[in-house]
Amino acid sequence: MFRILVIFLLSSISLRAQITLTQCDLTQTGSTTTISWTIAPGNTCEDLEVQHSTDSVNFTLLYLYGGVCGNANFSQSYSFEHTNPVCGKTNYYRLVTRTHGRIGNKSLFVPCYQAGGFLFTTSPQSNQLMLTLNLSVSPVWNLELYDLSGKLIGRYAIQESQFTFTQAENALRTYVYRLSDEFNHTYTGKLIF
Repeated sequence: MFRILVIFLLSSISLRAQITLTQCDLTQTGSTTTISWTIAPGNTCEDLEVQHSTDSVNFTLLYLYGGVCGNANFSQSYSFEHTNPVCGKTNYYRLVTRTHGRIGNKSLFVPCYQAGGFLFTTSPQSNQLMLTLNLSVSPVWNLELYDLSGKLIGRYAIQESQFTFTQAENALRTYVYRLSDEFNHTYTGKLIF
């Protein structure tokens, strides 16, 4: 009887650990974060929760996919759109099932875009300027950086959502930027980094 009980406990543990995700991704489009995942064939679970946190410790329930999830014969894909993530912070997401516990973790920084669809952040300690662009506003952006005397420091055509500029010196400098999108909307301002 003792051996049977041990075998039962071990098989329960191994069943709990067998769920496999073949894909788990986060994407940001405008102000909406989409988490999508695929459960591998032969994996099933019960009551899948999408949970959210801004501190990676205290999670709250965003959505409950009640009932059976996954499929014994084929991959099963799911997604959830979080329409109000906290901007200006890293948003943490996790997938939790009643039968398997936590099965997926992802995090994503959600920028607070300015009206034109961009966000500048500076890091004086590393002499870096980071530019985050909302590519749904415009897929192509042009950035020009000038010093205060009007001298052009650099001209950049950007087609990625993240751009980093590192200055060579270890001193705070003031720059003037000119940022334009493919529709000729132009934004100007000053940056210190």
